[in-house]
Amino acid sequence: MRALLRILPPVMLVLVALAVAGCGVSIEDASRSGEAGPLEQKTAKVASESGGGQVQLPPRTPGVIRIAGQAEGSLTSDLVHGFKQKAATVGFEITNDEEDDAFEAFCAGKTDIVDSARPISPSEYAGCQANGVEPVQLEVASEAAVLAIANETDVGVDCLSVADVREIFRAASPVSSWSQVGWGRRTDPGVGAQTIKVAGPEPSANVFGYFGEFVLGDPEPSTLLLRGDYQSFPTERGVLEAVSGNPAAPDVANHHGESVQSENELKRAIKDAVAAVHVAEFQVEKGVEDERSEAEQEEDGDRLNAAEAKVVKLEAELADVEEQAREEATAAAEVATRLGTLGLFRFSYYGLWEERLRPMEISATSAEGAPE
Repeated sequence: MRALLRILPPVMLVLVALAVAGCGVSIEDASRSGEAGPLEQKTAKVASESGGGQVQLPPRTPGVIRIAGQAEGSLTSDLVHGFKQKAATVGFEITNDEEDDAFEAFCAGKTDIVDSARPISPSEYAGCQANGVEPVQLEVASEAAVLAIANETDVGVDCLSVADVREIFRAASPVSSWSQVGWGRRTDPGVGAQTIKVAGPEPSANVFGYFGEFVLGDPEPSTLLLRGDYQSFPTERGVLEAVSGNPAAPDVANHHGESVQSENELKRAIKDAVAAVHVAEFQVEKGVEDERSEAEQEEDGDRLNAAEAKVVKLEAELADVEEQAREEATAAAEVATRLGTLGLFRFSYYGLWEERLRPMEISATSAEGAPE
């Protein structure tokens, strides 16, 4: 994560980037392959158009360090606590503002540090400079972005390039199946190829900001950059469910064929049992008509009762099997719906559920062994 730090009258800032790497390629190489260029270059135009002179910044309270923002998994609280043990004369004012509000206050000179998990945006950077505030970004920790499908899922692809990922996620993406990406890709979806779907966090998530900047090429990304069927979730739990679903569902779905077979066998057995009831009913009527002995007629009645009881028993078994088959069909539909879904996660969250997820390796090349 990064935090904004003001160590001199201007201001200083620290942030963390998320990285995608794999296929034997370093994180640094993967980042360079998708980055959109230095922040200073991206903000040059914005800064030149801001115009006007510097504003008068509010006075600082001596001996007090002002910190705004609270990135997920932040180290700030621990660092402040440790610092207080060594410098009791220094005070701290910490506000858990949203990142956008924290940056706005920072550029207005109201805070000294922004605790953030994303870099300062070009427009924010230019706004700071217009106010005479020069941000300095310091990286204090790092996170990673992981792209993963459901564990034990074979989509025919193990490694994607950054260009593949961009093509999969971008708006108006022509990619509809896994056969169109990775090594040996085809332009057509391919017969029987696994359909590709994507899921991830909402734009406010830090990992989305990193992904948008370094993969999609926009430092202030929004869902407008993404394909229309992108599944957006407010929490990573939602992304996890979209990708891997109920862990028990595949096993339940695998028994659907057995249940259907049992269902058909029971229906045949019920048909035979109902026929046996008709025969028993005829024998009862025949016994009365023929004036059989009381013992014989009692035997005929027992046979009828047994035949009717068998029908009731088989119908109850059929109802249970049909309910089980419906549950298995629902599980199979759930598996089919999310199968092939590629999800975007923070590495720290992926680590909690890695038994349910299969990460994609990401290369900085457009194809294995061939540079972009």
